[in-house]
Amino acid sequence: MADLYLMPPMVALATPHDPAENRRLFEQLADALAVLGDLLEDGPYAVGGSLSHADCAIAPVLLAARITGRRLGIDPIEALPRVEAYARATVRDEHILEALVEMQEGIRRLVPSR
Repeated sequence: MADLYLMPPMVALATPHDPAENRRLFEQLADALAVLGDLLEDGPYAVGGSLSHADCAIAPVLLAARITGRRLGIDPIEALPRVEAYARATVRDEHILEALVEMQEGIRRLVPSR
């Protein structure tokens, strides 16, 4: 899910496009996030009630989606209650949080603040 449907529009949005293309790509991202919301189980983890490979794939992509949205002035997750709840819950897991903090630091090093 993350690699096939969420990452392609985010990668494409990293390159400047005309406003119409940015809207199309953002809508593609929003649609994929909505599908993700339908797939997530209740609880703090994506499936099975405990940390799994699914969480290791999804949590970093949600961070990237927020960063992408922030650049565009839109939060792609806040309008999706189930995805938003999952994103909030995952950062309570020390292992996921550690990975996300490392990811944020790496992004800060790659993309200096303007």
